[in-house]
Amino acid sequence: MRRELIQLPPETRPILTAVIHTEEEFDWGKPHDRHATGVEHMRHISRAQEIFDEHGIVPNYVVDYPIASQDAAIRPLKSFVDQGRALIGAHLHPWVSPPYVEEVNARNSYPCNLPRALESEKLRELTEQIAASFGARPLTYLAGRYGFGANTGAILEEQGYQVDISPAVPIDFSADGGPDYSAYTSHPYWFGESRRLLGLPGTGGYVGWLRAGGTPLYKAVTSPAMRRIGVGAHPVVPRRLQRTGDATTDPHPSRRWRTGIRVQLSLPFGHAGRHAVRAQSG
Repeated sequence: MRRELIQLPPETRPILTAVIHTEEEFDWGKPHDRHATGVEHMRHISRAQEIFDEHGIVPNYVVDYPIASQDAAIRPLKSFVDQGRALIGAHLHPWVSPPYVEEVNARNSYPCNLPRALESEKLRELTEQIAASFGARPLTYLAGRYGFGANTGAILEEQGYQVDISPAVPIDFSADGGPDYSAYTSHPYWFGESRRLLGLPGTGGYVGWLRAGGTPLYKAVTSPAMRRIGVGAHPVVPRRLQRTGDATTDPHPSRRWRTGIRVQLSLPFGHAGRHAVRAQSG
């Protein structure tokens, strides 16, 4: 995918965006389950919203199909949106999004690995469900498991999206069948064929004594062979740290956790960040 980086002056003041991965209850330590669609946790979402309100933040709740189709989740979120306190975007978890035709497995949990027609249809049905539940079509997209691929940009254009926040820089998910963002930078960018789409990458890094080895070292020590002998779990090995609560940034089951709400913070710069907020609210 061709990306035109947005280069802004160094003195440009950063703008923080708060993106909430708003999804069904599940356990990353277990296989993907098409029947795991509970949303009881959404009865407590006002606790998070009150914190955002206190600091004058308008969060973007990117919602998947179980959230967009169940009243227990729709009611509080729609109230926030109607009051101008929040935005709604789309977050595609393929295994719990109709049509249910693909095999449920790790590879197919990345939307980008689905056939183009199926990736498009799942996003179309999610988009229409969000519009029906919240009164407006979403304009911001975050691929489930950060699974943006060769067909995703064209699909977003076709369906009227304006902003993509899928890239998780500099994480490489290829060992699990997902995309590799290790060559990306944190700069926002324009992309798309027929019109301008705005890309706002999330950013991350590495922690641990050997963190200076970065992505090449991380790939080596978390390879399937190294995992089998337990090297990747050693405390001196660099671990991925991302501005999100997403359990997929850490491959070790002992550190995964059950959740339905995750916070992703990113720092798009200057007018690019403001464009993202205006586009979604309009």
